[in-house]
Amino acid sequence: MDPHAPTASGLGRALLRLAHAGSNGTLEVTHTRRGRVVDRARFVLHGGTVASVDLPGVAPLHELLELDLERHRRLLDRIEASPGPIGERLVRVGLLSPEALALALRKQMRVRTEAVFRWNAAEFRFVPVAAPGVRAPHPARAIDLVMHACRSTMRAMPAAVRRRLANADFELSERGRAVLGAAGLQPGELAMRDALLRAGSLRGESLFGIAGPRAERTLHVWSVLGVVRERSMDSTRHRVLLRKRRQLRDGRQAQDPHTLLELDGTTAMTPRQSLKRILKDVHPDRFGPELQGASGEVVRALLEAERALRGK
Repeated sequence: MDPHAPTASGLGRALLRLAHAGSNGTLEVTHTRRGRVVDRARFVLHGGTVASVDLPGVAPLHELLELDLERHRRLLDRIEASPGPIGERLVRVGLLSPEALALALRKQMRVRTEAVFRWNAAEFRFVPVAAPGVRAPHPARAIDLVMHACRSTMRAMPAAVRRRLANADFELSERGRAVLGAAGLQPGELAMRDALLRAGSLRGESLFGIAGPRAERTLHVWSVLGVVRERSMDSTRHRVLLRKRRQLRDGRQAQDPHTLLELDGTTAMTPRQSLKRILKDVHPDRFGPELQGASGEVVRALLEAERALRGK
């Protein structure tokens, strides 16, 4: 999965938002290519759970069940006119157990959701309805479908994204607390969720150590889906950046490498150690595009100050 692909990120966020709200209705997804409609999918939601995923031609029930259509043609013909979905009719004539039907329908929803996540471009429309009178017999949690699709379609992340995740502090969002609490998570994902619940917030690099080799991509996906959010460290980082900008504008302080590196004689830090400490707060990776220019200016001045002291 490319989490920034419009279909993957948009569909994932839409399903989790509807699940969190306990919505009833149909999320219609239209696959487009060069302005033309290529395919359509429908996610039917009952009380925030996914009752069915309709995607014609993908994962038909008889393929998932590995039924020999010719062998069972007579029985299938006999039940063709009977009421109810095909799966329930197969259960009634004894071709299928209720447990096998439930497993097949959940697998069908997973396969179809994954297929839609792979679409390059799509449009979304939610059509709300009144609460259904009858509960869906085999619903799936939206978070389980979304996480399965993400695991199956994850792609490698750019190094810049990995660095940003490692150096940011994360906490569960309100939506994340709601949907992850009941999710069927894998061990590493479960460890990540529980660590965030216990600590309140953790740095990305700490989560990577807790949750195993797939933690980086999982954290990236959770961030894009709004399950986690970056904890605001802006106030601290902005204060440090603002202080350094002021020092650069003050001619006397700008020329004093000890002032820029905060080496006032009360610390045993070397210029190199102090540089590393300050860079944790003012490096361009910590800020959005609007502040990266100012951050770069400060970083260059700090590097020059460290070189000047190292040369003495």
